[in-house]
Amino acid sequence: MRVLYLTLLAIFLLSVFTSAYAEFDGNELLRHCNSVIKQENGGTLSTTELVGAAYCNGYIAGFLDSHSIDSYVFEKYTQKKLLYCLPNSKIIQFVRVIVKYLNEHQEKLHNGARMLVMDALNEAFPCKE
Repeated sequence: MRVLYLTLLAIFLLSVFTSAYAEFDGNELLRHCNSVIKQENGGTLSTTELVGAAYCNGYIAGFLDSHSIDSYVFEKYTQKKLLYCLPNSKIIQFVRVIVKYLNEHQEKLHNGARMLVMDALNEAFPCKE
């Protein structure tokens, strides 16, 4: 069964990387990240939900990694303030923050996921003066 999940994940990732770039929106992000929350709360996921959870975790992990690199360069060379200051935490905390933000701002779900994640993190983790 594990081999089936890994095969499906590999096919999914291959299709993502070989297709034309198109950013997904908040609706898709919310759907995928809800699968992470469901799994974290002990729920059983379908194959589609497992792939979605993996996508959400990967997307958020990549976003956070990018932020850590960007923030170092930004602070070092511009001396300007960051939009948000992230605590050291597990990815699930950030997923929960993002899902909460998306649920509270349903009117924005048509927007790109990247901007919604930035808005969620800015609201939850503003930099202190």
